[in-house]
Parts: sequence; C-alpha cells; structure tokens
Amino acid sequence: TVDCGITSAEEVAYAQQLGFRVIITDHHQPSSEPGRILKPMPWLTHARRIASLSIRAYPG
Repeated sequence: TVDCGITSAEEVAYAQQLGFRVIITDHHQPSSEPGRILKPMPWLTHARRIASLSIRAYPG
C-alpha cells in the first residue's frame, strides 16, 4: 500500500494468509494499540527522500 496501511494489522495478516508479500509505505505513525502493531523496517524509518516510486524495483 502507499500512504496507508500502517495501522491495518488485520488486513495485512489476511493478505499474507493469501500468499501476498506486503510492503507498506506510510507517513503515519504505527498504532500503539496491542495486537495492531506493524513494526517498521528500521532502515526505512524516517527516510526523508523515499517515495512510492522507490520500491518499484524492490526484489521479489
């Protein structure tokens, strides 16, 4: 997803059950609600010069 999804733990889990690999790019903060936390990749947290276009060549 792009610019949404960081708080969509249930939806991401469902997509993963269906076999999807999920990448979320979102400027919102993760939820602090128990069970709804999606942990960000630390090397991308606070990236200031990344856009959705940057992941188009992501391997996989």
